[in-house]
This record gives sequence, structure tokens and C-alpha cells, in this order.
Amino acid sequence: MAVTTANMGHHETATSLRTRLRELHQDIYLARTDGRHTGPLINQAREKLALTAEVVKRTDDTKGFVVPPRREVAERTLSRLTHPRHVRQYLEVDEKQHFTGARALTLEHYPAGVKLGFDASQWLARSQALTGREPGGGFGLPKPPLFPGDGGRHRQRAFRDALADLLPPVHGWLPTIRISDTEVTAITSAPDAVSSLSALLHERGVPASYLVFG
Repeated sequence: MAVTTANMGHHETATSLRTRLRELHQDIYLARTDGRHTGPLINQAREKLALTAEVVKRTDDTKGFVVPPRREVAERTLSRLTHPRHVRQYLEVDEKQHFTGARALTLEHYPAGVKLGFDASQWLARSQALTGREPGGGFGLPKPPLFPGDGGRHRQRAFRDALADLLPPVHGWLPTIRISDTEVTAITSAPDAVSSLSALLHERGVPASYLVFG
């Protein structure tokens, strides 16, 4: 699992993650990524890590809604926790753009008694506090066909986060753990970041015996 600060760029993050991926998994030879990770990163992956980095792009002549091939699989895989007896659990870090009016709306409609890996009341309170102050630009672009109009990306993100919260337990996974951007800042600023992260994960429901870092 890799948790980075928000000021760590895509290239720096990709280099670190791919190096760690090669150390842990000698059998992986292909990683799909998007157009942000090109040029020197592709060459480095091939020459130093024996890893083929395949860039997946949406072409200009694509019309309508088309699902591109899977990409950034390595990054997503590193946010999945596999516990003893193959019990699995997702861990997601929510940056500020995840706390919006749309997210507040989804949280308000969660079923009573639903099992979650975070304090929904805290997420709801912050989402309500930031309602009307959502980031603009690319963070709020229209996302047709399901989320057209201004703020479409905010609604799409809230919908996706709700699915990530509600569906895993239905399929036998543990509840998704969420860590906010402010919590990441506190963890990385702590004298012992590993112990700080371990304590937070234990608080979110991960048994202490599973928390072995190395």
C-alpha cells in the first residue's frame, strides 16, 4: 500500500509505485496507464524494471460513451488489502474534491445499519460544509451521458464512491476503508508515520494482527 502527499506529482508517484511493484511481484510484466505517464517513464519501466508500460488513450475520433481498456491497474491494486484467509478490503484516500454537495446527498440516503469502514457522519459534515464551494475547472466538468451539465464530474465521483461503499460487503468483502486528505497530512507529519497509519487503520476496523508493514 502506498499513501503519498497531494503535492507528489504523477511521474514521481509512478516511478516509486512501479519500482515497488517489481520488487514485490516478479511475475508481472505489463502495466497499463493513461497519457500522463509517457516518455521517460515508459523507457525507465522497460530498461530498468523489465516492465512494459502500455499507454491507453482515448482517440479524437471516438464518438459517444466508450469504455477504454483497463488502466492504472498497478496503482489500484496497491490500494486493495488482502488479509489472512483471502479476506479482501479496499482502501481509498479521499481528496478535497470528494467532499461535495453531491456526496452529501448520497451519504444522507445510505441504508440504516450499513457497515462502513469510516465515520460517515464526519464525511457528511464536511461535504455539507463544502457544498456550494466545490472546485471548478476539470473537477466539475460535464460527464455525459449519465452526468451531463456543470458539476457532472462531482456527481459522477459521488456516485462511484457510494458504489464503492455499499457493494463490497454484498460480495463478501470487508467494508471499504476511507482516509481523508486531512488525515493523510496528519499521518505524514507525525513523528512515526507508520504507527500513525497503523493506528488509524485499526480504528477503521483492520485487526491489529493484520497490520504488518515492511
